Amino acid sequence: MAYQLTVTSKDKPYNEIQNYSAFAAIKSDGSVVAWGNSDFGGTAPNNITNVKQIFSSGFAFAALKNDGSVVSWGTDGNNSPINTPNMTNVKTISSTESAFAALTIDGKVIAWGNADKGGSVSSITDVKEIYSNNYAFAALKNDGSVVTWGDTNSGGSSSGIVLSGVDKIFSTRDAFAALKTDGSVVAWGSSFDGGNISNILSQLNGINKVKNIYSTDAAFAALREDGTVVTWGSGVSGGLSSAVQNELNNVVKIFTNSISFSALREDGSVVTWGGDGGYVVNGISGNNNLPIFSTGYAFAA
Repeated sequence: MAYQLTVTSKDKPYNEIQNYSAFAAIKSDGSVVAWGNSDFGGTAPNNITNVKQIFSSGFAFAALKNDGSVVSWGTDGNNSPINTPNMTNVKTISSTESAFAALTIDGKVIAWGNADKGGSVSSITDVKEIYSNNYAFAALKNDGSVVTWGDTNSGGSSSGIVLSGVDKIFSTRDAFAALKTDGSVVAWGSSFDGGNISNILSQLNGINKVKNIYSTDAAFAALREDGTVVTWGSGVSGGLSSAVQNELNNVVKIFTNSISFSALREDGSVVTWGGDGGYVVNGISGNNNLPIFSTGYAFAA
C-alpha cells in the first residue's frame, strides 16, 4: 500500500513515505513535512517533533514519536478527518487502506480510522505482531493464536478457521494465509485473492511441509521443504502455475511483484509465472544466492 525509502537532499537524510496522493517526510531534526493533496495528509499538523518513523494508509499518515506517542493526519477514506486516540509506549504501526493499528510495547493493540476497514477493535493483549491487507488486520499473539478484525470479506472475520499454532501470517489484497509451526497452512478472506485452499489441502497440509509463503496482490505461493511449489488465488496474479509446474522443483527462494512470481532454483535457473504467463530462464547464474529485483510488473536479475 505504501513504501518507505531514504533520500538525500543537501546531505541531510530524509525518511520519506507516500500514500495514494500525498507524501510525508521526517527531516534530520525529527520534524515532519508533508506535501500533495491535503485531503490525503498533504498538509502536516504544525510542530510535530521527535518523530522516529512515519506510516501511511491510503488516505492518511501516522507519525510515531520517540516517546512512543502517535500523531496522525489525513482522512479515513470517507472524507472524515482521522482522529488519533491517546496512546503511549507504541512500538510499531500497521495499516489498511483507511485505518491504522498500533502495537504497544506491552503487547496491546489500539486501532483508529475507518471502523469498517479495521479502525475499531475490541481489547487485544499479548500480541506479538500485527499484519494487514487492504481492508483487514490480523494480530498474531504470543501463544500462536490469531485475532482478526476489519472488513469480513477481506479476512476481518476468520470464523470456522482454526487459528492456533501460527508462526507467520501473509497477505494479498483481500486475504490472509497463515503458516503454522507444524508446516501446515490455513487461509481466509476473499477466495478470489487466495482466501480459500479447500481444493489444495492435501498439497499444502500433507507429509511434505511448507517452509515459507510468498504473495502477489491476489495470489499465494507456498515453498515446500522438498523445493516444490504450490500456488493458489487469482490465476492472472500467479495463482495458476500449471504452465511451469514441472519446472517448480529444487526451488530455494521465490520473489514477487504485483502480478507475478519468480522462483530461483538450485542450479541458478529462474522460473516465472503470473500476469505474463509462465516461462523458464536458464543460465542466469550458477549461484543460488543470485538476487532478483522487481518492480510492480517486472523482474531483473
